[in-house]
Amino acid sequence: MHARSVAAAAIDSVIGELVQARLTASAEHIRSWLRDLPGPVAVAYEAVRPGSGWLARALIAAGVRYEVVAPSMLQRLAG
Repeated sequence: MHARSVAAAAIDSVIGELVQARLTASAEHIRSWLRDLPGPVAVAYEAVRPGSGWLARALIAAGVRYEVVAPSMLQRLAG
């Protein structure tokens, strides 16, 4: 997530299809994209900078389960 854009990706857990999109950093644009996905939907987003709490508030208002993740805490494969 950046000040002007959001790189979004979704994986359909039933068929394994990957859907990717470049969204504006607008709560309504993000909610609209999430509504179009087959449910149930859960979100993980990278805590990249201060001031991104608006996204958490928008997800709560939309009833979407979410987790904020820190890239430095993700497991990485060796090599």
